Amino acid sequence: MRNRKKWIKKSICLAAAGAMACGLWGCGDSQGSTEAEKLAAKQYVYRPTDLELLPDTDDGKGWSNISALGIQNEKIVALTLEEQYLESGYTQVYKLVTMNMDGSGRQEKPFFTSGGENNGNLSYLEITENGIYGTLETWNYDDQGGWDGEIGIPEGEIQDTEYEEDADDAEDEDTEDDSEDGGTDGEGEASEGSSSVQPRVSVSKNSSIDSPIARDYTETRTLELVCWNLNGEEQWRKSLIPEDMSEEEYYYVERMLILDGGRILVMSGSRMDIYGSDGTLTESIPRDQEQYFDNIFMGRDGSLMVTSWGENGMVMSTLDLKTGKTGDPVEFPFNVYNYNISGSKYYDLLLRNSTGVFGYNLGDQDPTPLMNIINSDIATTSINGIVEISETQFLGSYYDNLDGTQHAALFTYVDPADIPDKEVISIATYYMDYQMRRRVIEFNKTNETYRITVIDYSQYSAMDDYMSGYTRLNNDILAGNTPDIIVIDNNMPVDSYIAKGVLANIYDFLDEDEELNREDYFQNILDAFSVNGKLYTIVPDFYVQTVLGKTADVGTEPGWTMQDLKAVLATKPEGTNVFESNTTRDGIMWYVMMMALPQYMDRETGKCSFDSQGFMDLLEFLKEFPTEGDPNAWEDPDYWDNYQSQWREGRTLLAVTNITEARDLIQTAHGTFGEPVTFIGFPTESGNGSIIQTSNRYAISAKSRNKAGAWEFMRYYFTDEYQDGSYYMPVNKEIWMEHARQAMERYSWTDAETGEVYYEDYTAWIGGESIVIDPLSQEEVDALYDFVCSLDTPYYYDEDIVNIINEEAEAFFAGQKSVEQVAEIIQGRAQIYVDEGR
Repeated sequence: MRNRKKWIKKSICLAAAGAMACGLWGCGDSQGSTEAEKLAAKQYVYRPTDLELLPDTDDGKGWSNISALGIQNEKIVALTLEEQYLESGYTQVYKLVTMNMDGSGRQEKPFFTSGGENNGNLSYLEITENGIYGTLETWNYDDQGGWDGEIGIPEGEIQDTEYEEDADDAEDEDTEDDSEDGGTDGEGEASEGSSSVQPRVSVSKNSSIDSPIARDYTETRTLELVCWNLNGEEQWRKSLIPEDMSEEEYYYVERMLILDGGRILVMSGSRMDIYGSDGTLTESIPRDQEQYFDNIFMGRDGSLMVTSWGENGMVMSTLDLKTGKTGDPVEFPFNVYNYNISGSKYYDLLLRNSTGVFGYNLGDQDPTPLMNIINSDIATTSINGIVEISETQFLGSYYDNLDGTQHAALFTYVDPADIPDKEVISIATYYMDYQMRRRVIEFNKTNETYRITVIDYSQYSAMDDYMSGYTRLNNDILAGNTPDIIVIDNNMPVDSYIAKGVLANIYDFLDEDEELNREDYFQNILDAFSVNGKLYTIVPDFYVQTVLGKTADVGTEPGWTMQDLKAVLATKPEGTNVFESNTTRDGIMWYVMMMALPQYMDRETGKCSFDSQGFMDLLEFLKEFPTEGDPNAWEDPDYWDNYQSQWREGRTLLAVTNITEARDLIQTAHGTFGEPVTFIGFPTESGNGSIIQTSNRYAISAKSRNKAGAWEFMRYYFTDEYQDGSYYMPVNKEIWMEHARQAMERYSWTDAETGEVYYEDYTAWIGGESIVIDPLSQEEVDALYDFVCSLDTPYYYDEDIVNIINEEAEAFFAGQKSVEQVAEIIQGRAQIYVDEGR
């Protein structure tokens, strides 16, 4: 392994030298990837060899996953959980699966089944050379009353009835757990380590006193440590609930860990109990109940380590099992919160996150990369259950986003020298969703010329500064180290990137593409995100946030001003709500920031207009709303019925809604309002208070050395394959209409076995009852299409601008300054902020 470490160190030095010479992501106008970039794309690669550990559950009757992994007696050992939905009921079957290291000789055996009368919950499973250990919690209910109308109250005992909605609170107050005598086993005899709850009557709100819903029962809880041998045969059980525990205490397992010598540490909130491999309790150490450990594991030197929260973030300490005390906390020099932590044979810690696996030794500034998930062509966000075999091989499991199943595999290190060179396309992101991650893996596996590498800047975020990762990205860009592709989000200063010439014009790529045609897409949607006629970000799909009102109230044409709203309100009965009942000023302010803020900031010129009459009208409108709603409104027994019917009955005028697909209108138009609606939007000075939002946007660097490769990857988001499968509304007009027409029909599905087609009505819950509502009409689909074609304002959110407005507007709301004074101050501060950012 020393040779491998030496090789990794040498590779890092070469990459660093290349980065200093011409920037990690690019330098000048030269074409093609640097040697350092090609080498970086081949670093930390592990090749998985899949192991058939999971049973086949393609029969549709359940699913399975891996609960624990291990290696014992030179065999791979797995504990799998298979959940089955059978006619007899729901069951969980835990199986012991073993195989040779090469995957041959697979054997499986059920060792625990939960379901029916055996309703145990198995947790904290561990595989050791002495056997398999786990905690088993069971609840047994001994009914004292029958279902024949007899409520079963013991003679001479009268108990208060409790209504269904209060049952949870009552249970918390009346439950008596873990009695000193161990409770009863349902037949009046003491059972070691159990707890009981005293009988009580619970009557539902809508039932009479002789209702069969009313019950009188005893709950008995057991919590046990269970051992099976490596053949799956149960060896012993041991009650974990101490016999001397008082009725006021509740015993639960917080952590379980296998110690040296096969001892078992079981940690609860108040104590740490150590059991021998035969289940004998050998030690019991009290612990500070104020102290919570985020994680506990064995160090490579055999010491017990814990992580917890310190003053400046997560810290690590040693734990002395003799005293229950922790040593001096050690702070991490990086944001360890971004990682999952476990012990390691070869490092002080083993760290995992969505980018890969890392080793860390105390005193180091940063973790040491061991495995890169993207470089290894694995479509997952996490490698779990890692069992280290050597410094170049480990056992683990992962969920594959390509086939939608869990895998177990042997992961083996691949020397970079054994991987062919490709031109490298770099992607920078603050968070990569599973869909794009899947797309990256598919591209890397199939493309013979290019290879994607990913840098997730969230790894640079600090506990006390969430934006530090964005700062790192911005600094890299300013230094000329711009990635080929950037996954854009709302925390990135896109306008600044555009002003500084960082981003390429997507229209140049789109217009030169022989298969894609700009005319196929909603030009207004693309234009909304354009600046000076150039599109700097790819907009693959979109959704709309708008305000709906009855056409009979607001007219047929979308868009209105604050004065128009006041005119409509003047025709309504006093007390009519503008938005849903109990809406506060903060709630309306959120709508303002979402739908009205873009009206007062020109993205192309950078000019602000917060001193306009329209913005002052907006502040005066906000002032009319209460700062707090009625916290007890929901206690009214008719609250939900009134809430559901407020729009239909005309007590509330408008509803804010997101339209992600045409079907969304079925519920709002036909359910909420019950009559034709208009996309009126939020009242603004321009009269266009509806906004376009996107799920993701992507940009290509203007200085990329591999623009052709970047476009080869990004053009996918304009293809029919992506557009047709988009969760949101596609920008392709023809595909948009195909999707919208589906809202004109009832939901349907086809039985895979019989081929029979089933239909389901749309329903809405109004006034306490479910009503059937119709799909959309062709006229309604056409109106939605025309509305979409009219949109021209993208969502824009800038937290600093929002803070300026909130800070300064408070003086007007409190009557300390006039609306003109406040608007002038907001305008001044906002304009300075925008100018500095450009």
